[in-house]
Amino acid sequence: MANIAIGKMGKTLEFKPEKWGAIGGDNEAPTLFLKLAELNPQNTYYVIGCSNFSKMPDDFQKKYSNIVDPWKDWDSKNKDWVARTQFPYKWCVEHNVVMDGGVFYNGPVSYTSIPECRFYPDGKTYYTPLTIFKRFNAPIHDFCNRSKLKYLSLCVDPRYFPYKSADLFVRPAKILSQYNATTIMEYGCIESYENVMKHTPVKEVITYDEIEKVFFMGREKYDFSKLDKTTKMLIVLNEGKNGVKSRGPKLENYVLRNFKDVEVYGDWSKEWVDKYPDNFKGPKKFIELEPMLKSVKYTFIIPIAPGWVTSKFWEMLHFGIVPFLHPDYDAQHHLPTPKILRVSSPKELKDRIELLESHPDAYQKLLTHLNGLLLDSYYDGTYMNEVINRNLKEIGVSI
Repeated sequence: MANIAIGKMGKTLEFKPEKWGAIGGDNEAPTLFLKLAELNPQNTYYVIGCSNFSKMPDDFQKKYSNIVDPWKDWDSKNKDWVARTQFPYKWCVEHNVVMDGGVFYNGPVSYTSIPECRFYPDGKTYYTPLTIFKRFNAPIHDFCNRSKLKYLSLCVDPRYFPYKSADLFVRPAKILSQYNATTIMEYGCIESYENVMKHTPVKEVITYDEIEKVFFMGREKYDFSKLDKTTKMLIVLNEGKNGVKSRGPKLENYVLRNFKDVEVYGDWSKEWVDKYPDNFKGPKKFIELEPMLKSVKYTFIIPIAPGWVTSKFWEMLHFGIVPFLHPDYDAQHHLPTPKILRVSSPKELKDRIELLESHPDAYQKLLTHLNGLLLDSYYDGTYMNEVINRNLKEIGVSI
């Protein structure tokens, strides 16, 4: 029996699938937390970050009765940002709730999120955080700081590594990710609320812990033999923004110059849309893409940053799509990927697809092998549940 704090940095925790975007991981955090609550009825999960949980239908909230949303008691008319920031911690104190641990998804971050906390070098003027960070990050940061919480941080995006928050001085006990890396934040974070002018350097370590497999939780496994594969290739990919280098040149080099009639779904600049108007179809919500993906045979995956694994590999396998990988993808070789899927040049990508197209038996054999990688424990949530609970135990949380 444990009390576990949950939330997502930089965004609201959106429990309504209709609002999930195709790209950006909107589904990951709510999917994980709902499944954790379902598989661990002995625990109570407190939504410390912003969410729409208390606005969901009554039957939904009753189904997940061991999820508690303190924010239902917050007065939305109260415009005091300091009071709002401290609300989750004070709510727990008033209700005699002590957290045993926490699990938070990383997200967009700023050096300063907590209002009236950090000073400019003059020691007199406060930094003023942007509203997005005051709303979505400050309550979680403040809660961790004041409660001295032992928590896991889930980092699924290289843009949030390191987590450059100078006002979060109680750092995660462990960071689960999709890549192995270590860095030093020289600027660091404030020492405490009592000594905000002194900054302590932070060593940030992330480890590959398979968390991209959250994608499977709550889904039903398809029978590949019943999927009608009528589309040769389709790409689901954003160009890149907020510090991500444009993936346009790589997509052009490997795909757009070598394959006809390939549709690309995602957020792209006018420059690329004007250059390839027949290919770029704009962004779609994931719920709209799902029926289309069932008919696709091949795709090509380009990472956000060199080396990283993403959920895209597993997403494509789920829909019976053969995913070829850019050389930068999964450079540390965490994935059980057949060699044929790792291509080193545009020519190699084209040749291998043509080989599979001209040898249906080889295509079916590959598809059967890929289908075998999809374990039932991924879908019923028990695999990731074990990953999270094992790591909570490792940092000293009794589950």
